[in-house]
Amino acid sequence: MLPVVPFGPTPEHRNFGAGYVDLPVSVHDAVARATPGSLAEQGFAAVVVWRGCGGHDPRDVVFELRATWAGRTSCDLPDAPFAQLWAEFGDLTVAGGHADSFDVHLPVPPARGGSDGPPCPGPSASANWTDPALDIAVYTDEGTIGDARAASAERGRQLWGASVNWLVDRLMTVAAERGFSAPPATLARLRSPSNYWECAMRRSLVLFATLLALVLGTAGPAHAAATEKQPILFVHGYGSDASTWSTMAANFTAAGYTTDELFPISYSSEQTNADIAAELAGYVDDIRAQTGWETIDVVTHSMGGLSSRYYLKNLGGTDYVDEWVSLGGPNHGTSTARFCLDLSCKDMRRNSPFLAQLNAGDETPGAVQYGTWTSPCDLVINPDSSVALAGARNVATACIQHTNLQNNTGIFRQVLRFISS
Repeated sequence: MLPVVPFGPTPEHRNFGAGYVDLPVSVHDAVARATPGSLAEQGFAAVVVWRGCGGHDPRDVVFELRATWAGRTSCDLPDAPFAQLWAEFGDLTVAGGHADSFDVHLPVPPARGGSDGPPCPGPSASANWTDPALDIAVYTDEGTIGDARAASAERGRQLWGASVNWLVDRLMTVAAERGFSAPPATLARLRSPSNYWECAMRRSLVLFATLLALVLGTAGPAHAAATEKQPILFVHGYGSDASTWSTMAANFTAAGYTTDELFPISYSSEQTNADIAAELAGYVDDIRAQTGWETIDVVTHSMGGLSSRYYLKNLGGTDYVDEWVSLGGPNHGTSTARFCLDLSCKDMRRNSPFLAQLNAGDETPGAVQYGTWTSPCDLVINPDSSVALAGARNVATACIQHTNLQNNTGIFRQVLRFISS
């Protein structure tokens, strides 16, 4: 059971400021009971309750579900792994606490008891949770309880990734007991800590629901009706945003596509292309769920080709992409990347470690149809030969500037024919 919003009846959820909903205990209990019951009614073969830290105790809910749906839906309440995971990455001598966001994590004291024992302790015994005027800033200025000196983005990333991997392994165990298994690509995406770090809550609900439907042999929720045309994900280049695709999107609309089939996205260039690829994985999953298509097409400009190739090669993307297009992509690096300092831009430098890994072995893996477009007048990608990929359909255009490749009508027509073939 994953909360849609961070709510709860226990004291540590109160007075934290924006984002928290202080629900009455009776309402919270009703939601907690209704959620697994609803899943059982829909035909789910198994429900795994992943308990959080604090005063939550879902044992009554689990026992009730087991009794009501015996023989039809099982309910698993695994041990909370948080104390054990903290012991791997943190310092058990630091005062206990937890955070209200995924970018700061504080130590959790060792858990008491087993799967039927009490949940792990709350974050702090020093705060007077009954005080309606409680000021959280008295305890920390970072939105956490405990010793904020122990908090760091890296520690949060480690804890979050390890927690997700632990839960995936638990789900796999539950599935294996019932004779089901998930596709390797699904497991690769779920086990990628960066996926959950960059898009944690937005993706977790979609991916865990998808995983359960895949591996537990359930009827599950009704799937969205497929759009008429295969959806397209548009990935911009360095320092740009979704607006760079306005002309091409208009051309696709004129060719019969609807706005429900076109997905230009924006992302921050101030991160590695591997991190951007993790975001793309989330967008692809969301698009597939929204449109009902099992596979999509991907059209990229410039650096957008690198993160999307990383997704295809390393994050299981070849299972979910039919055609991939690179317009002026620095697939083998560009000398102009010497003049920028962002991590993603450094990836574009010729012979960078990122490109060495990306281009090792098969440059066009899987059953995806790859297409590249390069212009002799592209002053950003140097040399021009950097764009072409072994095994792709490599097209040389007329004299078109780098920033106009995605706006050119002739190139659009070629791309349209390519993805429609």
